[in-house]
Amino acid sequence: MGLLVPVLLVPYIINKVGLESYGMSAVAFSVSYFFAMIVDYGFNITGVNKLAKETNRNRKRTIIINIIYTKILIFLILLPFCLVIYNYIISNTLDRQVYIMSLAIPLASVLNLSWALQGLHKIKTWSLITIFGQIGYIVLVYSFIEKTEDVILVNLFYGAGLFISGLTSLIYIRARYNLILIKVSFDSIKDELKGGYHFFLSNIGNYLSLYFLSPLVGYLISYEMAGVYSIIEKIYNIARRPFTIYQTFMLPKVSQQVSVSTLSAKNIIRITYIFVAIFIFFEIIVLFAFQEKIIMYFTDTNLHILLRMLTFALLGLFIVIINCPISLYLIALDRKKELMRMAILAPVFGLISGSFLIYYFGIIGSVFTLILVEIFYTTYLYVIYKRLNKVTEQKQL
Repeated sequence: MGLLVPVLLVPYIINKVGLESYGMSAVAFSVSYFFAMIVDYGFNITGVNKLAKETNRNRKRTIIINIIYTKILIFLILLPFCLVIYNYIISNTLDRQVYIMSLAIPLASVLNLSWALQGLHKIKTWSLITIFGQIGYIVLVYSFIEKTEDVILVNLFYGAGLFISGLTSLIYIRARYNLILIKVSFDSIKDELKGGYHFFLSNIGNYLSLYFLSPLVGYLISYEMAGVYSIIEKIYNIARRPFTIYQTFMLPKVSQQVSVSTLSAKNIIRITYIFVAIFIFFEIIVLFAFQEKIIMYFTDTNLHILLRMLTFALLGLFIVIINCPISLYLIALDRKKELMRMAILAPVFGLISGSFLIYYFGIIGSVFTLILVEIFYTTYLYVIYKRLNKVTEQKQL
């Protein structure tokens, strides 16, 4: 369902609000989702790992409660900062309204309990609840987005869909695990922040590396070109989505297995990942063969530029085929420091190279930047993986 939502909504939104307004909404979305990542604070990894390895039911309940309260605190600190920035920096009234309404996304992240359902091995339940929220988002968009001014509602409705999923998850977990939001100590919140900050920085860095380009294009060129890039970004992320789904489903199992034997964890990844790789190869062939029809489904403007961008972007998918299983293995191993360093360096590398490439090559430079960032990730992950293997071999001698 997550793959279908952009396909169903993006062409409709562009048709109703126009490419330039859609581009502005896409930039606001990227900024707001960045704030949502701050609220999530890497709990999508640390929370899953803790719950997957914990056997005591009461302790599982405590982990969930501590993380919920920590996320509430982060949002309450973040909210006034965002409101002040938006009100003093953004002069255009419509733009400011779009950005303020987009704060529904980090608000909804407070109730994002997908990590809890994954850690509790309730993957099917998590999938169904996510679909329920996405259906709500689709219904809201088709019911209320009718004209250019309605662009202020686009990200608000996305946040509403997340909120529906989060609230449903909370009700489910409370019923199944007798979850009561009791008082927690500040020390417990401090421990959660301390334990998760490596993955927090990693998540922030990873997000910036992949999603900083829409705001950068909007700043260096125009909102319309940001909208053009956002179309390619949506297609690319849909095509990339199987990697994320695979990691999400496999992380609890690999995290459990890696504590017993790294060799068996590698074997599980090797056996299961082959099907993902084959699917991605097939996906690339289909995208290349039908690229013009795919682009025209979204928009019939800037067709020549979009076709060139999509062709180059497909090269990025080949690169991700290599780094996806290595990334999963290192996350399961809890290699927080290495992943954090990579995540900090990647957006810096992307921002520098992106500014240069977009300045000299225009909108096409954004796709070149995307490919370079994927190469950076793959090279860095491979070096870490080989170094760990070398250390393991030396210990065995």
